[in-house]
Amino acid sequence: MAKPGKHSDEKSLRGIERTFFVSSKAVQGRALLQSDRHAMLLIDTMRSYVNARKFVIHDFVVMPNHLHVLITVDNMMSIEKANAAN
Repeated sequence: MAKPGKHSDEKSLRGIERTFFVSSKAVQGRALLQSDRHAMLLIDTMRSYVNARKFVIHDFVVMPNHLHVLITVDNMMSIEKANAAN
């Protein structure tokens, strides 16, 4: 598969599914996800987005202060808009 250029036109990228490895860290490295309650809220939210077919999650890891997720967005979705409300 060809790799899109750094400054590729966004519309030209919409015709293919794309898979991303995403990492997100809590502000100032705070352990916001340390409690089961907060971690499960995040996991439930990700599951609701998967059920709404916004994206596919292949695997994820929730750590006390950060998250790693392997995610695929379809040909009509950008990674930036994958978490936006319908």
